[in-house]
Amino acid sequence: APSPDGEKFVFTRRFGSGPGNYRDCMDLIMSDFVNEKKLTQVTAGIKDNSPQWVSNSTVAFLSNRSGSSQLWTVNIESFDLTQISDYPIDIESFKYVDAVEEPYFLFSASVFLGMSLAETAAQRVRNAANPSSGQVFDHLFIRHWDTFFDGEYHHLFTAAMDNGRVGPAMDLLEGL
Repeated sequence: APSPDGEKFVFTRRFGSGPGNYRDCMDLIMSDFVNEKKLTQVTAGIKDNSPQWVSNSTVAFLSNRSGSSQLWTVNIESFDLTQISDYPIDIESFKYVDAVEEPYFLFSASVFLGMSLAETAAQRVRNAANPSSGQVFDHLFIRHWDTFFDGEYHHLFTAAMDNGRVGPAMDLLEGL
């Protein structure tokens, strides 16, 4: 992703020592390809991905550092990492929108129909606690390759920045 001033860009680089043993780290590369700054450290199990510039000195990205995929920022001068979201379920993808009146984030997450992020998290706990794992199929073509429909849908959410953190999320597809 190129910076707003066009002088540098960020990307994720994958490191590994064999199949299934990959770690992601995020690097900042200067546009002349001479100077390289590592923004995050390679740590087993940590996945930093989807970097986007928020300003000329700040990059937002998704990371599982807190145990679930959430939004984080890193200052490119001080390398300070800040978690800016703490939703009860994973954020799957995001886009920073630098609106004139108020910047905000668009993001996607999988939720059960008619449920909020918190209600979906609670439903997942109830589903995991259910000892029954059988499913009834009453017509063909239920299974597509290696996945089953579990009742969750990908929804688009929006959230404004509030004191340096992402505020409450609004489901743009609520009820669909």
